[in-house]
Amino acid sequence: MADENQGLYQVNTPCTLGHPNLLEPSAFKDPKTKKAKGDPTYSGIFVFKNGHPDLPGLKTKILEAAKAKWPDKNIVEEAKAGNIKMPFANGDKLADKRVAKLKAAGKEDDHRGDFQRGGTVFRASSKFPPGLGVVSNKAIVDITDENKALHKGAFYFGTDCFVSFTFKAYDAINEDAKAGVKAYLTMVVSLNRGKKLSSQRSSAEAFKGVAGLASMEDPTGGSELDDEIPF
Repeated sequence: MADENQGLYQVNTPCTLGHPNLLEPSAFKDPKTKKAKGDPTYSGIFVFKNGHPDLPGLKTKILEAAKAKWPDKNIVEEAKAGNIKMPFANGDKLADKRVAKLKAAGKEDDHRGDFQRGGTVFRASSKFPPGLGVVSNKAIVDITDENKALHKGAFYFGTDCFVSFTFKAYDAINEDAKAGVKAYLTMVVSLNRGKKLSSQRSSAEAFKGVAGLASMEDPTGGSELDDEIPF
């Protein structure tokens, strides 16, 4: 019998939630046609500041998932070479890339990407709703259909949270795609604290490259997190 917890990692030290799309699934809308593309997904990015105690364990779990899939490959070297996509990236480089795009468009830096600086950014999504909870009166309250409206404000951009991911490796689906490791969003618990941050774009726009992730069809095609692997 397969281990149902294989690839699962639970983060018990707070990280920062960004671009939350956790209560209802959302499909990416093509900016030109305004039509939805791909299946609706639940999604978020999670910023782990440098020195976060769970970063080594997260990367080890990712390497385990990749090594189980490709035992003869040097996973770290393949990832650095861009041959295997990873679900995390260097936050400083992501923020710098955004500044460069603004500058190229003749715009000033609005500093909305600064929350990524000094950390490692993970992206996770799922076709299926993740388990949700919120810390209230020093206890964790499970989010249900009955109390969702009461607690939806706890899942804001910038809140501290606990999170669990399930990592799975996948093969390239065609000659133009790449293999990689996907972070499936399993559970998020909001601590309902932390500085509220302003989103520079909608979660659908932020995750335009992840349509179809749950079906494992080109899971990270076009992702902005693919090009800077901070192993």
